[in-house]
Amino acid sequence: MDLHPTQNSKLAQLTRVALLYFGEGLTQGEIARRLGISRPTVIAQLKEAKESGIVEIHIASRNIAQSKLSRQLVEEFGLIDAYVWPSEPGQADEVHAKGVAFLAAMTLAEIVADCTSLGVAWGQTIQRLAREIPSEHRPDLKVYQLIGAMESDRLDAAESCTIEVAKRLGAKCHTLHAPAIVSSEELATALRSEPIIETQLRRLIALDAVLFSVGDMGPSTHIVTSGICTLDEVEQARQNGAKAIVCGRFMDARGRKVSTQIDKRLIAIEVDILYAARKRILVAAEMGKLEATRAVLNGGLASHLVVNKQLAQALL
Repeated sequence: MDLHPTQNSKLAQLTRVALLYFGEGLTQGEIARRLGISRPTVIAQLKEAKESGIVEIHIASRNIAQSKLSRQLVEEFGLIDAYVWPSEPGQADEVHAKGVAFLAAMTLAEIVADCTSLGVAWGQTIQRLAREIPSEHRPDLKVYQLIGAMESDRLDAAESCTIEVAKRLGAKCHTLHAPAIVSSEELATALRSEPIIETQLRRLIALDAVLFSVGDMGPSTHIVTSGICTLDEVEQARQNGAKAIVCGRFMDARGRKVSTQIDKRLIAIEVDILYAARKRILVAAEMGKLEATRAVLNGGLASHLVVNKQLAQALL
């Protein structure tokens, strides 16, 4: 049964308070200051989280394993932080993806608390988490679209992810007024030179943080279903060493860009600009993206990782 939006928001708030208290070990006073609420409210919400079943005794052992996995991921891939959703074996990819998206939504505001600019990519994972972000008020934060407009049968338009993230965070929104892919290199060059689009792309150069997921090289990858490229073009990129796709760009097993003809027609952030962001938040959940996720991590593209338990264990 679907919850009313108000119930969803309340559940998100209770879960967030519980994660900060039981998961991160913050005091009630620290939580109150971080979330901008009173200490009595924190106490009441912790009590309600216990009574509603959000917090249960048996979670404790999973939290220990989760913390261990997080530390191992940080050490293995040189991350600033890693967040692991305690998923169970045998669950469908859809269940894993929803859990990871929820965890990413709960932690996003904290990760970007000291940032004034955030770039947002496009994909099913990003779309899911955007709808789960608890309401914030960050008028100092600007949210930017990292890849041009595109639609698919599975996803909302690319700009909708950016708009939703900005709305949830109470931030200013800057979309990219161009398609992700155009028919020729000449047209792409002309569009990039248009003053409005040139200004929008230039704003992506010095982002504090970027939020992105990773695409695999399979036939159902959204870069194909959205019409950015064909299966033949994906296969050609694979033959050239591509293992992953980020913001429409192909990357090899070491996280280096694999240049293709598509790059000349693509209007999106460049890989080197992604690397320049101070905080680079990768959200991944599906086992089918193991190779792609490992490639991105091997290259050091991610500084923060949000992942489910099964994928975390496979990465290690």
